[in-house]
Amino acid sequence: MEYVGLAIGVISVVLSCICYLMTSNFALSITQLVVGLVLTIQSFVAARNTKCQILKINKKIDELRVSYIDSPEYLYAMVDAEDHVIFCVRRDGTIDWALGVPRPIRKEIERLEKKIDEQK
Repeated sequence: MEYVGLAIGVISVVLSCICYLMTSNFALSITQLVVGLVLTIQSFVAARNTKCQILKINKKIDELRVSYIDSPEYLYAMVDAEDHVIFCVRRDGTIDWALGVPRPIRKEIERLEKKIDEQK
């Protein structure tokens, strides 16, 4: 994810050069370069925003003293300070919120999941 912007920028420069060499159209070459650079900047900004949102969620989780456990029942399980299961992914792939994550955190996790799915 962090190298997508760099890759877009490099591809933009290469395509701009190829475009100029094949067509000798300077305006078309510059247009290609500008579009690529705008997409590069947009990619860097989106990656930074996503990283900031993930850090905010991690901070909220830390405030709740959440930890992760290894269990034969679960692929992934989060427990609270008293070892109550808050969230888990079972071996069959089903998700269980068990005691439940506080609504604001659950909404934030679901929003980030949707955003990550959109970026794939």
